Amino acid sequence: MLLTGSIDGTAKVWNVETNKQKNTENKNVKVPFTLNEERLVVTFEEKGRNPQVDCAIWSTFGRFVIVSISCKLEGGNSKDVSIIKVWDSYTNTLV
Repeated sequence: MLLTGSIDGTAKVWNVETNKQKNTENKNVKVPFTLNEERLVVTFEEKGRNPQVDCAIWSTFGRFVIVSISCKLEGGNSKDVSIIKVWDSYTNTLV
């Protein structure tokens, strides 16, 4: 699994298993992987003004993904806020 974070306010978990091979003219050639929708496991997204992922990490044993997102609240309030989201990879749910 690969965990990515972006300044657009999204964090994504990707399945990057690369053991598949392509048979080309009787030669086994490893095909490089691309991060496409087929490999996407989960997306964390936060609404707000100018959200960005500050940090995205796996817990020690790989069960949880912890994502820190900062943004400004929508509406008249222009305060900066930080949000922590925790995803359980065993149950595929936000905690």
